[in-house]
Amino acid sequence: MNELDLLIELHQHNTRLGPGSDEATLRALAFTGLANQSGMEILDLGCGTGAQTLTLADRCDGSITAVDLHEPFVNRLQKKIVKKGLQDRVKTTIGSMDEKKFFEKKYDLIWSEGAIYNVGFGRGLRLWKKGLKETGCVAVTEISWLTEKRPEEIQQHWQREYPGISSVSRNIRTLERSGYRYLASFALDEVCWTTNYYQPLKKRIRQIQKKYTSQMVEEIVARESREMELFQKYSEFFGYVFYVARNR
Repeated sequence: MNELDLLIELHQHNTRLGPGSDEATLRALAFTGLANQSGMEILDLGCGTGAQTLTLADRCDGSITAVDLHEPFVNRLQKKIVKKGLQDRVKTTIGSMDEKKFFEKKYDLIWSEGAIYNVGFGRGLRLWKKGLKETGCVAVTEISWLTEKRPEEIQQHWQREYPGISSVSRNIRTLERSGYRYLASFALDEVCWTTNYYQPLKKRIRQIQKKYTSQMVEEIVARESREMELFQKYSEFFGYVFYVARNR
């Protein structure tokens, strides 16, 4: 088992693969102005195990294409779709969020929670614009600086883990330069991190530690634990931010 396989096993049974909540998803959806539109076509990129996919399916009238690179996540979402009887409205597919084939069709809404960092905020927005209808919207979460100045410890951590991290104001400018009209942004609240993401993750970490004993496991556990500690210490300085914009 390599590190990627272990990380997938660590996360695949969790409802969320990153910070988030149904309330945050619905709040972002409301900012698009599309919540009551009938017959919508939605593309959910980096869907993971699909918490937001199912929330959108419950609220929106239309069809959803959910894409993720990792088969175990897609398979888990597919089981949820079948259980809820949504097979006619929600389709899953395995692939990368920067594959051009996904943007040959035009969508009313392109959605991505906790995943755009895989291709880069600006690059993802420019690529995804090609898949939007003229009045279509994009809604994404991105790890962002919440203040212009922050302690050196957290600055160095995120510059090492994700050099592309930027401030909210700079990300808004990136949205506008990429051909969008900015609609709204808001930071995810603490519950999205602690109750919805970290608490289930801690439980899975204990299970993984019982199942496997290796240096690789301990390194991953140490890395995940370190992130949790830094969030508790510095959450006022960084967080996931929802960005909502319309095609221009």
